[in-house]
This record gives sequence, C-alpha cells and structure tokens, in this order.
Amino acid sequence: WFASGRNATRYGTGATAVVDGSGFTTRDGFYCALGEAVNGPGGYFGSNRDAVWDCLRTMRSDGAAAPFRLVWRHVAASRQALGSDFTDSVLALFEEAGVETELPPG
Repeated sequence: WFASGRNATRYGTGATAVVDGSGFTTRDGFYCALGEAVNGPGGYFGSNRDAVWDCLRTMRSDGAAAPFRLVWRHVAASRQALGSDFTDSVLALFEEAGVETELPPG
C-alpha cells in the first residue's frame, strides 16, 4: 500500500494536519499517517526524514508562509513505539521548516 500511495503526492490540502500517535507502531506507519494527514487518503509526504524535508522544502518554494500546522496527538505513544530520538528528530525537522506544532496532552 505504501509504495503505491506515494504516487498520490499533493503537498498540502489544508492548513492543519492531525496525526494520531496511537494509530501506528512503526516508522512506516508514521510516514503513512503523516502523508494522509497532510494530503488526504493515499497522500504521500515522505518515507524517511530526508524525503519529508524535500516535501517541506517543495511547499516552501511554492510560496507558503508556513507549510502547515501539525497537531500530533498522543505523542507519548509515538515516543514509546518509535523511540524518543526518532520522534524528537522529526519534531526538530518540522520546527526547522517553520511548521507550527501542537502536542496536546494525553
């Protein structure tokens, strides 16, 4: 599914993307969830951190002041499943790209 879904690249269909950290347990699952949160069903937004950066850079070159706003629910579940180092590195990537992130408690 992931390999075929990456052909559905749209790069941003809304101002707020919501990722539910309790809905995946692998990095591939995270990238699928992020792609669908940003670009809708089947949407692609990278399959590793470098590819996510490329997508963010493409959005910025299209004139977006900020690529989007990210609400990452249940980030503690993501930290547990994916590791704190990975989760923190993804959050740092979003910060560097100017993505406003919200990490609601819970």
